[in-house]
Amino acid sequence: MPYAALHCHSFYSMLDSTLPPELIAEAAHASGMSAVAITDRDTVAGAVLFYKKARALGLHAVIGSEVTLPDKSALVLLVENQRGYSNLCQLLTAGVNPETLGQFQEGLICLAGPRSAPAQALRGNRPVEPSLRQLLDIYGRNLALEISPHNEDDLRIARLFSDLSRKNRIALTTSVDVHYANPDERLRYDILQSMRTLTLLNQRHAEKLPPGRHHWHTEEDITRFFGALPQAIENTVRIAERCRFDFELGDIRFPKFPCDQPVALLRSKLEQGLLRRYGAEPEAKVHERLQREMAIIEEVGYAEYFLVFADIVEWCATKNIATLARGSAAGSLVCYLLGISNVCPFRFGLCFERFLNRERMQFAKLADIDLDLPWDRRDEVIQYVFERYGREHVAMIGAVHTFQGRSAVADIAKVYGIPEREVRRFTAHLPWHSGDTAEAARQTPECRDLPLDQEPYKTVLAMAGSFDGIPRHFSMHPCGLVISGDRITERIPLFESAKGLMTTHYAMDDVEELGLLKLDLLGQAGLTVLHDTLVNLEENGQPKPDLERLDWTDGETWEAIATGKARGVFHIESPAMTNLLVMTNCRDIDCLTAVESIIRPGAANEGKKRAYARRHQGLEPVTYAHPSLENLLHDTYGLMAFEEHILLVANGFAGMPWGRADLLRRALVKNKDRERIESLGREFREAAQALGRTAEETERVWELLHDFAGYMFNKAHSAAYAVEAFTGAWLKTRYPVEFLAAVLSSRRGFYSPLLYVMEALRNGAKFLLPDLHVSDPHRFLVKDNTIRLPIDQVRGLGSAALDRITGRRPFEDIGDFFRAVKPSRAEWLSLLKAGALDVFQEPRGRIFWRLQRLEASSQVERKPMIEPDLPESFDATPESRARWEHETLGFPVSIHPLDYFAPGLNWDRFQSSSELAAHQHSLYGKEVRAAGLVVADRHHPTENGTMKFLTLADWTGFVEVSLFAQVYRNYGHLTVQPVVAVEATMDPFDNRKGFALNGQRVLRPETVQARIVAGVPGRRPNGS
Repeated sequence: MPYAALHCHSFYSMLDSTLPPELIAEAAHASGMSAVAITDRDTVAGAVLFYKKARALGLHAVIGSEVTLPDKSALVLLVENQRGYSNLCQLLTAGVNPETLGQFQEGLICLAGPRSAPAQALRGNRPVEPSLRQLLDIYGRNLALEISPHNEDDLRIARLFSDLSRKNRIALTTSVDVHYANPDERLRYDILQSMRTLTLLNQRHAEKLPPGRHHWHTEEDITRFFGALPQAIENTVRIAERCRFDFELGDIRFPKFPCDQPVALLRSKLEQGLLRRYGAEPEAKVHERLQREMAIIEEVGYAEYFLVFADIVEWCATKNIATLARGSAAGSLVCYLLGISNVCPFRFGLCFERFLNRERMQFAKLADIDLDLPWDRRDEVIQYVFERYGREHVAMIGAVHTFQGRSAVADIAKVYGIPEREVRRFTAHLPWHSGDTAEAARQTPECRDLPLDQEPYKTVLAMAGSFDGIPRHFSMHPCGLVISGDRITERIPLFESAKGLMTTHYAMDDVEELGLLKLDLLGQAGLTVLHDTLVNLEENGQPKPDLERLDWTDGETWEAIATGKARGVFHIESPAMTNLLVMTNCRDIDCLTAVESIIRPGAANEGKKRAYARRHQGLEPVTYAHPSLENLLHDTYGLMAFEEHILLVANGFAGMPWGRADLLRRALVKNKDRERIESLGREFREAAQALGRTAEETERVWELLHDFAGYMFNKAHSAAYAVEAFTGAWLKTRYPVEFLAAVLSSRRGFYSPLLYVMEALRNGAKFLLPDLHVSDPHRFLVKDNTIRLPIDQVRGLGSAALDRITGRRPFEDIGDFFRAVKPSRAEWLSLLKAGALDVFQEPRGRIFWRLQRLEASSQVERKPMIEPDLPESFDATPESRARWEHETLGFPVSIHPLDYFAPGLNWDRFQSSSELAAHQHSLYGKEVRAAGLVVADRHHPTENGTMKFLTLADWTGFVEVSLFAQVYRNYGHLTVQPVVAVEATMDPFDNRKGFALNGQRVLRPETVQARIVAGVPGRRPNGS
């Protein structure tokens, strides 16, 4: 057997390697090796991906981990067999120390190398026998001394290890601790090390690897260093041969539901659901579909999985926690009967086969159920799942966060010693996306004035592009968890997240490869907003509407949706969605269901948004690529809109089995593996030909499928979101202030809070500063159309201080407040600037000096003395108060945001948003001039370059402006102003019910002298 490479760090070691698992396997294969080991520092996060790639290349894969002990020494543990893998998982979960090493040693081969305790003892001229004896006692013949050629110090240790090997009859093995592919990648690795150790690039640190040869080595390289020790090289091969562990991929491990007969229990619950949903005598089609679904569920063994979800939903109902099934599972009648889903599959024409079919289990990944929960109550539900099924059987799924664009620049800049404040100023307008960061910055107009070609910025930008895709940190997946019938640590190592929840070392795809079925419990702001709006109504003495029984034909709600007035409504408030709703004149739940998916990239490409809007309104004829598609695509006028349309067309037109059709769906949705798509395309053509379709017909339909590539929703998902969006719009039209206060409380809207503040002001609301005594800790409280800001809106206020405020208030005076809350200087200064201390009815200057004196007294451990009156030298002007509010609260409260950001601006020089809307038919094709506060912006790549969209807010509403590539290149640098003016051409939508402003120039608003088009002045509300 050729030389076995032991061992290579995968970059899943987190800031300790630049090598992805696939590259390690490919490098070993290219070097002619037949075995290679992968290790990660204190984890095995990249093991599954490495294993699959190595096996595909015909390599013998060895799995292991470099573990760090409390004394900072390190050992490499390689998995010999299944028992060893299980022990390694449990060891990493329990934490590495001498006791756990002994507890979980079976089936593991230990390599003691240059970072081990024996090596440390030799470097420190201390006796090596105690540490060596301890390892021998634990591992016996499974211990080997590892010699490496990294630098002269390691070669010296190698000579000493060679002597120890002979004296103690311990196997000697050669290896290279590989952290980067080539010597010229050392700088990138050193930057990673500095990030991990929070040090400057050239600053020494005990956990940094010293200079040396930590790149990929060939067999010839190893022979050059250790050719005089052939036995050591042979031992490397022998160790690799002994490691015969294989992952059990695809072996499904369903969660266990605590009952004796899960299928019988499931059927019993379904009978109850039939009565609840469809009455005592359901139609025959309901019974037929239920039997069809249950036949598949029982065949694939999903009964307990459904019971688990039903149990979660039932528990949530007892706690008044709203739930919403998303994804393809919402199309299942079984989910509807169990209460998991709330959309009737018959009413919306939903396809069960998109969620589950026999062939899918054979050819594709496991189907799972996704459940949305109010974001602020998700943790309660997760805790229930851990307690219900046992902490040895439940874990959150891990997630890898990688460097991308701006984050890479920021972290590299700190390593080069650039102060954090300067880093933030430099990165403020850099693009987020991956790729050539330096070139992207040069192509971004907002970066025009940055020192891109000055050092150290030039080097930082150049390095940033090479960091794309390298893991930045490992954390908890935002929504996924697994429940296993067996102990999870038998198959996957766990770590404790910052929230105190046990989390898998593996990311989502690897967890599924190991056969664990995930549950997605997603925190969603929309559900929280609906709940909090009802709470606001109840607190103000208004009756709570029954949101389960709304009239889906309500004209007032559809008028708001169809005219773009649904900002703040989850799912449908973004500028792109707002425009599409106007373009389609969306006035029914089926149109809204389609629009939810048509906005997504897969459905939106090739002009399908415009085509759908035109066909929906009868502005162009409905056509079908083949007559057989009419029954399949009639609800979307012959256009592909939902994921299951791929299944329906592949099966209905070409006769592809559901499982193969689902593989085609997955390939098109991911739209990455072109070779895979073409292979399935050939299969589609062959199936269509066997069904008698002509070559011309087949190509026409294939092009329809092929153009649908990219992310889109399935119809069940869209229907669930459409119902929720309608509910939110219904509430906003009737209770705008209560609704927008709930949106602000959620802090999860599409826009910054400033937009919702302005929307609330436009709907007649007034805002009050936070009050130390009466403000809610977290919620924006509503009373008589007045919204009081919460205490935690004050920036820089720590959770401990917030808890002490809410636990000890009301306070007798400022001294009582200071002694009870013990705020830091930054905290009390922020509270003072935000107006939260005005409750003491003293001038702010007096409060400032009292707090200064109290702070000074507390620092010298003296009791506060009775203070004389102090000079009131902290009195504020209205302008400075507004500035402090913006600084501490995120937006001004005491004056209107437009007066704050554009003081003295003559708004009558511009066409207001309401004027443009009212007179749009006479302005089509003409140039107009508008101005507003930039409340949202986004970039969009096109063939001609990047373009930018702006959402501008004025006194009467909002307007969207498009800056195409050339205009953006010329004027993009001006869009960093808070308030901008634009000269734009008004382009009508096809239905003449809305318009787009095609920006031609961006101006500084204060320089504009006169209006372009005469008309009604852009006045403030109520003529103010």
